Amino acid sequence: MLVGITPDGYAGVDEGYRTSVAGIYAAGDMIYAGHQNTPTALHMGNMAAAAIVMDLSFKK
Repeated sequence: MLVGITPDGYAGVDEGYRTSVAGIYAAGDMIYAGHQNTPTALHMGNMAAAAIVMDLSFKK
């Protein structure tokens, strides 16, 4: 589900870390309300980067 800002004040994203604005992705502490730490942010950033590559690869 895409939303602008969650009730907790974080950026809302879908499973590919896409925001509701086309071409804008968010990851790490910007979207995660749980325990915030560097490894989690790095993992989310890597997953967002993979989604970006896939989106650009299959863009028509």
